[in-house]
Amino acid sequence: MSATYANDPMASDKDAVRFRIGDTASPWQFSDAEINYLIVEHGTALRAAAQAARQLSARYSNQLSRTVGSLHLDYATRARNYAQLADELQRQADRMAPGTVLTFGVTKSEKDGGDDDLYSVNRGIEIDLHRNPRQSSAAPTGTGALTGP
Repeated sequence: MSATYANDPMASDKDAVRFRIGDTASPWQFSDAEINYLIVEHGTALRAAAQAARQLSARYSNQLSRTVGSLHLDYATRARNYAQLADELQRQADRMAPGTVLTFGVTKSEKDGGDDDLYSVNRGIEIDLHRNPRQSSAAPTGTGALTGP
């Protein structure tokens, strides 16, 4: 497994991910290829680090804690700590990421195109503000209605 860390998280996204999850020395948790995959898959180093922490939490949650002599390996605590780290990194990523805004509209030249324009804002729109579904069907409808061209 090829893994590197240049001690400069500002130099590369890979080093930034490693720095955030504490994977900065041997024995490595992830290979460079795995870190690069997470960056491509999740779009930013921060989101990739959150996913890496989730994967480490899952990895350690599958292992049994052990005591050998005076050495105690508590994998459950490690799994919880990585899960908390993943949550915190995800919160940071969500705060930093700008919201997605979807906009659409019609240019003046498109609107001036007339009925041939399939994207006309008013085409086929009818809003009947005064229609009351509780009234009898004999009641007039269309009063105050806004209609398209």
